[in-house]
Amino acid sequence: MFWNKKNIKPVGESVETNGSSKVEHFPFIERRCCLFISSKFKEILFVPVGKDKISFNELDSIIIKQWPLKIEELQDCIQLTLDKFVQNVEDQPPTNENWYSLKNSKAKTQQSFKIEYVQIELKTDMEKEYGPKEVERILINAGPFDNLKTRYKLIGKSHLIDTEVAEVVVEIFNACEKIRTD
Repeated sequence: MFWNKKNIKPVGESVETNGSSKVEHFPFIERRCCLFISSKFKEILFVPVGKDKISFNELDSIIIKQWPLKIEELQDCIQLTLDKFVQNVEDQPPTNENWYSLKNSKAKTQQSFKIEYVQIELKTDMEKEYGPKEVERILINAGPFDNLKTRYKLIGKSHLIDTEVAEVVVEIFNACEKIRTD
């Protein structure tokens, strides 16, 4: 499969970790994206992001699909969205104009968007060294609510091969939905 990176030679990027001066070497560069899934609107938004000097911004090349999605198609869309990650984008203050996930969603208001969509963030695991010939690990983070008072978050980790990441995304989304309805 095209995302199986076993045959790709490591790039050997150096990354500063945890704000310390310790530098570790990783075979993969950092990549990120966000998924927004709504049971009510039966859609999933695949939102690529770019990194400016200090933060991450949504990019305007969103993939929109009907939810639920076949696991293989979900994995393919995740891979495509991660591939759209841009390392150096122009610094933009957040506005409704560059909140592309909201603009492309079926939600009518910001509040509706925050309530009806579960946000799932995916990013390359840069927390520990990779073993020889290990493929890219992806951290998957989500909170059941877009609410600062919520004191828990769901976190998963898997390798970017076959449908492993897609399966974790579905499990985390289902857990968020269960928590939201209880």
